[in-house]
Amino acid sequence: MIINIPDLRIIDYSAGFVGSTPDTSPWVDTRLVGDHASLLEPDEWCWADSSYPIKSWLITPSYMMPASNNPNNKSFKFNYYFSSIRVASEHAIGY
Repeated sequence: MIINIPDLRIIDYSAGFVGSTPDTSPWVDTRLVGDHASLLEPDEWCWADSSYPIKSWLITPSYMMPASNNPNNKSFKFNYYFSSIRVASEHAIGY
């Protein structure tokens, strides 16, 4: 599991877990989780996918299934823009 910044540099990671391990297990081993108050300014936060816990410094998709299929929620484009950040993170892993 990696944590990267917009220029695709990896700034934190957790290793040693098998691929079938839920994301939340390696997540708790990162420095960001244990020391986010000293790593992030008060107005800074991180993006994460929907499997991560909601925190004041961690933003996840706003609508998940089945709520994401509701036409009223589709007009709110947060998840659409959020997905482009997810793609960038996958590119960081690929590079």
